[in-house]
Amino acid sequence: MKKNNLQQNLQQQNLPRKKAVSFLISQMVFFFFLASIGGFLWEILIFLFQDGIFRNRGFLYGPWLPVYGAGAVLFYLLLGNPLQRILYAEPIKKHHPVTIFLLSLLIGTLLELAIGYFLDTVWGLRYWDYGGAFLNFHGYICFLSALGFGIAGTVWICFLSGFITRLWLKLPLPFRNTMNTILLLAFAVDCAAALIIPNVGKGITFSYNIGTLFLV
Repeated sequence: MKKNNLQQNLQQQNLPRKKAVSFLISQMVFFFFLASIGGFLWEILIFLFQDGIFRNRGFLYGPWLPVYGAGAVLFYLLLGNPLQRILYAEPIKKHHPVTIFLLSLLIGTLLELAIGYFLDTVWGLRYWDYGGAFLNFHGYICFLSALGFGIAGTVWICFLSGFITRLWLKLPLPFRNTMNTILLLAFAVDCAAALIIPNVGKGITFSYNIGTLFLV
């Protein structure tokens, strides 16, 4: 009897943590797709304004750029400190905006470098080339893109993530789960197709024209 009571007490104590973990996973899936789709639209607007044509800039076929989604999730997990509350039941410690800016700059730049190098060495694809831009490294990264990561990460962590989380909480749980499931299935199919035949359509690659303003 005592053993059963102990197990029940432990289960009750772990229940809030399980709910928190479940919500965090759901939240990260939503963040991933929100940022991936947002990044896709952002780059469409850039090239629509610059060249006057539509360009699907991703190696996938769907309306998402997973590098933006991965960055948003990574920034939130590392800089938003959600695991601190789950693992240690402590209030979330907020970093200074300057610290967030510098860390976002570093994390985003390393992520862009890793993805660019992977695509280049594994598939022989260069989806971007910062060659000639100020402080570029083999065309994979440059100063201006790093600065953009710093600004985007600061805005995301300090302002947008909390606001979007509150909106996410207002949606019914069944709707949130259904939407995430549909997005994950569609993304999995897209990834499978891209692994077999990567999207290398016209306009997917680019050279960094704006970077010529910052030539050394």
